[in-house]
Amino acid sequence: MDLSDYKYLSALNGIAFVGIMLGNTKIDKLDVVFSVDLKERQFDFCVEDMDFQRLNHIDYYYWRKSDFHADKLDYLYCVDENNIPFTVYGCSICPLNSPLKSIRIVWNDIIVGQHISDKNALFINKMQCVAEDSKNQYRCSVGRNDYVIEKGEISVKTDWSSFKDEETNRNVYNGVLFELNTDSPISLEKMKEAFNNLLEMHSLWIGYFPEIKDMRFSNGSDEFIYTTHYNVNFSAKRNVNLNRRLFPVNNDFSVQYDKWVKIREKNIPVFTMFKNALNGRDIIHEARTAMLIQCLEGYFHTHHKEKLIKKEFIEHEKNSKELLLNTVTNALEKSDEIQSLFGEDCVTIIESVKNILGGIHRMSLRETILFAINYTLNTHKVFNYEANNKISENQTQLDKFIQKAKSHRDFLSHLFHTDKYFNGKENDLAREKLELLLRLCVLHDIRLEVTEKSLDDYINTIEREFYK
Repeated sequence: MDLSDYKYLSALNGIAFVGIMLGNTKIDKLDVVFSVDLKERQFDFCVEDMDFQRLNHIDYYYWRKSDFHADKLDYLYCVDENNIPFTVYGCSICPLNSPLKSIRIVWNDIIVGQHISDKNALFINKMQCVAEDSKNQYRCSVGRNDYVIEKGEISVKTDWSSFKDEETNRNVYNGVLFELNTDSPISLEKMKEAFNNLLEMHSLWIGYFPEIKDMRFSNGSDEFIYTTHYNVNFSAKRNVNLNRRLFPVNNDFSVQYDKWVKIREKNIPVFTMFKNALNGRDIIHEARTAMLIQCLEGYFHTHHKEKLIKKEFIEHEKNSKELLLNTVTNALEKSDEIQSLFGEDCVTIIESVKNILGGIHRMSLRETILFAINYTLNTHKVFNYEANNKISENQTQLDKFIQKAKSHRDFLSHLFHTDKYFNGKENDLAREKLELLLRLCVLHDIRLEVTEKSLDDYINTIEREFYK
């Protein structure tokens, strides 16, 4: 089976479903014309032209069957106009009208080139795909490279991708070709996960996610194309900016990748929210900033928990926090004034006080942000301008920034009324600096340091835009 004509596949023109059940009837092949736009999550097909008997089955199955999951299919075998088999996974079937005239299928992912019911049964040893952004600049950041990941199990090779323009008969460069190989076959899911981790690590220094095109897998003899709603996280055109790109000191990512995977697995929600804050399409700007503040706090309280214990608690015995809580609790319980004031509610009040004091040994949000800013020489640079510019005798711009960061996080978390939050251009500046700060912290922790010039240029770009 030749899939060479399916390069940069964007749509599939189907002509039939294969081996499907309609009611209690199995149909080996159901001729039906439909088109799947691979950038959309659903496709429709018309049933009006089908013979009455089969239409009756469809109507019975989708409208009257008592099975609650009658509208769900784990997979659906299809055939396209070139008689190439493809499988659609995670299907939801939605009748669009009554009497029934058309049906919509919502899908999760598709494999072109095979009919296979269980994706987990696919073991492969090679993956190739093209990654690019809306401005055709991703190749400038990645370029040609060769290294291993997953403790040497997977070798990675990157090169510039190109195709031949038929009009000019010249090669046109259009992205980065990623090729991942293994000596022994591994599952499709494991290979995809490794590739996704790799792109996420790249985004820490490049600053955005590319669009994935032409994802192909093979086991040495058979090849298939895989597509999914993978690109929900790829960056919008407005976020693709080479001026905000950092350059790594060393481009052998073998050790750094393994460290990144360990850090990521320890707190997946932090990095999922971080991705959404940078690339979510329908998030208001103030909410993005609040998410970044929460990501920064969550990252340090997960990965540097011991470092965020206040020094006064470190310098004393380990049980100093418990001793303090017990002392406060005993004092409240023995206080006649408190007992008289709250009566039966005294137990609840004392428990609330204990909960409030539960984090007394840990740094506050304000202290955590300061800790992150002073984490390394590079992170300190991000807010060097604010730290050295006073707005009053006793307050710098950095002091004001941190105060607003706390109010901004609380405002978006609790939705109380306040005017003390980042808004307008001030919010844009806060988002830029907080994003850079968190990226630098993670890059340092995975030992992927960046060049001094690229960081200085990045910071200057931000400050020229906002401080002129």
